[in-house]
Amino acid sequence: MMLEKPILISLIAVILSAAAITSSVVLRPAPFLLENGAVGSAELANDAVTTVKIADNAVDSDKLADNAVTTNDIANSAVTGSKIASDAVDDTKIASGAVGTTELADNAVTSAKILPSAVDGTRILDNSIRDADINDAAGIAGSKLANYSVTNLQLDNNCVTENKLAIKIKAGMTAAANGGTIAHGLGAVPTSVSLTLENRAATTDNFVIYVRGLNAENITVGITKNGVAHGASENIYWIAIYTP
Repeated sequence: MMLEKPILISLIAVILSAAAITSSVVLRPAPFLLENGAVGSAELANDAVTTVKIADNAVDSDKLADNAVTTNDIANSAVTGSKIASDAVDDTKIASGAVGTTELADNAVTSAKILPSAVDGTRILDNSIRDADINDAAGIAGSKLANYSVTNLQLDNNCVTENKLAIKIKAGMTAAANGGTIAHGLGAVPTSVSLTLENRAATTDNFVIYVRGLNAENITVGITKNGVAHGASENIYWIAIYTP
């Protein structure tokens, strides 16, 4: 059957229009899908994994190479005490002058930690040195004592002997006659002497006793009885004092 010419022309136009539409459409391939686990180390180019490709908290200690974390990788104040192994900090890790009072525990500084001769008077608390702190052989010189600092409270009973006194005193009772001598033992000429005869309450005689002479060893006594030199020996109480 022969198509009429107008119909044939219309059919050809429809075919040409369809071809034109087809040629203007870009055909795209379907997305390429990877199986899970298909990309391994061999498939990744060097430096292909950037920071944004790594999920938060995805890198644990197993993923870090030994010695990979350096000072620049550690944020300030990130290393807390719990992160430091016991006995890991030795003196080479402590800056000079870094250990102050607040870093020292109470009673941490023992005697062995103090350098010999390091503690001078400025390091000793006022009134902190007691008798127990002074060695028996310390030999504290008089120049270390303040004037008038030794009072009766500081003196033990019977601790002051005669040779410790600047003023020397000797006393006794000696039998002597007129012109006799008494050895006073001061080792110096007495500056003051007192002489007293033993009590003679039952006698009416007038006795007088006095010092006739002095030297560094003896007192020479004079005794009169009723105005006359008395040659008999009498008991004489005496005191001799030497003041420098």
